[in-house]
Amino acid sequence: MAKNNRKTFLIYPQIQRPLIYMSLSLVLMVTLLNFVGLIFFLYRYRYGDVDFQWGLIQDVLFNIFWVHSQLLMILLIPLVIIIGLFYRYFTIISNKFAGPIYKIEKELDHVINTGEFSPVEIRSTDVLVTFVAKLNDSFKKIQKR
Repeated sequence: MAKNNRKTFLIYPQIQRPLIYMSLSLVLMVTLLNFVGLIFFLYRYRYGDVDFQWGLIQDVLFNIFWVHSQLLMILLIPLVIIIGLFYRYFTIISNKFAGPIYKIEKELDHVINTGEFSPVEIRSTDVLVTFVAKLNDSFKKIQKR
């Protein structure tokens, strides 16, 4: 298997960008749900069992953003950290898929254009190791014929 010498951040952007965008949107949706839950909790804490009124939400939001701004920081600081960690984590995970796919496509284009085959080399930590090994074996058998 090949040595870990990747120099690009996104190996196959057409595959990786949608995965990263979906994961980041999931994080943002969960954070938004947490924020709505916090507003609901503060509303119930401040007004008890009073019927829901939109005008009272302004008071709750004022308390979150102005009076108790540390509550907002409790949400925003972890959000920024989590978004950064998720972005890096999903980039690493998607590289383990995209790297072998990119190399396989490149080698298939080479085979189509020249008719010559050279084995596809990937890292042992990539996801498609067994698939690439079978692909290499099948191309070797095809070359023998």
